[in-house]
Amino acid sequence: MAEERSSKVVIVGCGPIGGAMGCLFRRHGYDVDIYERYHDIRTHPRADGRSINLVLTRRGLRFAEMLGVKEQLLSYTVPVYGRTMHDLNGTTTYTPYGREGECNFSVDRSKLNEFWIDEAEKAGASIHFDRALSLEHTSLEARFHPHVLDDTSPLQDRRLCFIDSAGGKHSVDLSPVQQMVSGHFDTNHPPDTVVIGCDGAGSRLRYALSNAGVLTFTEELIGHDYKELTFPALPTSDGQWGNFVMHNESLHIWPRGDFFLMGLANLDGSFTGTIYASNGQSDENKTAE
Repeated sequence: MAEERSSKVVIVGCGPIGGAMGCLFRRHGYDVDIYERYHDIRTHPRADGRSINLVLTRRGLRFAEMLGVKEQLLSYTVPVYGRTMHDLNGTTTYTPYGREGECNFSVDRSKLNEFWIDEAEKAGASIHFDRALSLEHTSLEARFHPHVLDDTSPLQDRRLCFIDSAGGKHSVDLSPVQQMVSGHFDTNHPPDTVVIGCDGAGSRLRYALSNAGVLTFTEELIGHDYKELTFPALPTSDGQWGNFVMHNESLHIWPRGDFFLMGLANLDGSFTGTIYASNGQSDENKTAE
């Protein structure tokens, strides 16, 4: 652990990225608080059929290696050496990703999330579950505005406010404004609190910053959705379950025009399949093929 620092880091969102960032900043000696809108998935797994497997590549492994947890992370993965395409006739075509021995790694998103939550807690981060950022009660005016040059602004009530499922409010004070030079914090006078948004595509923190006039953004939703499917494992010779129904070291894809299905292996012999289709179409494509 690095020398403890005076600055505090507040992370909004504790998905895989939020947990990983919490671990990183704690390793560098920062006091870290992470706020997550949902319950702890380690004790309250989500069962909404909307998860996907992820592919871990060299960049993610370098990050884990930097924190000394690469081998632990790899223990949750299945190597993926190439891509297998399935056509309408049942013919398959395999394409390797790189040279012999080169691969990516399939990992269950929930397992990856749990891994980084555990690592963040081990590093000393405080994680607050069931805390949704409230746009109504959050005040960020001028806090991060690039034109604020000193701390003389009268708007001193700058805070993040999180609401729990019982309606309770939990505030994080962000005052006072720290001095900025050329649109950036003066590294000689670091801010008391740094806020990092890791709350996904529909980031409430981004909306809060936009409402405060700190930034502008455009958002355009695509006309497609996804749904999780499961390819169960096959029975083994001893009557247990754990045999893969397909080649497990490949990303499997069934392209079908304006929609497709993909599948990635899990450690228990199953595959997590994800169907991508236009909104509502995934419920219509329930055919044997």
